[in-house]
Amino acid sequence: MDPKRAIEIAREYVKDVYSGEAITNIGLEEVEYLPADDVWRIGISFSRERQIPRTRAQVIADMMADENSVHRNKLTEGPASPIDRKTIFEQVYKSLSISDSDGQVLSMKNMAHPDMVA
Repeated sequence: MDPKRAIEIAREYVKDVYSGEAITNIGLEEVEYLPADDVWRIGISFSRERQIPRTRAQVIADMMADENSVHRNKLTEGPASPIDRKTIFEQVYKSLSISDSDGQVLSMKNMAHPDMVA
């Protein structure tokens, strides 16, 4: 198989595995052929949406900064509401091993973030 086909398989696999999540910005990070193992190692990155909790202080500060906030009167409400969560996008890095002989994905592992490598 040529490198382009291995990359295509890796991208499609990631899209399929994460189909329940709205991943975006799928990018190619690495391509390596390991002849001794007859395996392609493909590095893929993508953005993944996450909801993280905010402290009550962060919620209040955001509301105070927005004079037109429709949530101003909700400062004393009980349980957490959607305003208590913040959406962030994290960049995820995966390394996929793909069999050269049949194109089967053998594994998908976390890859070290490029900025964290010494």
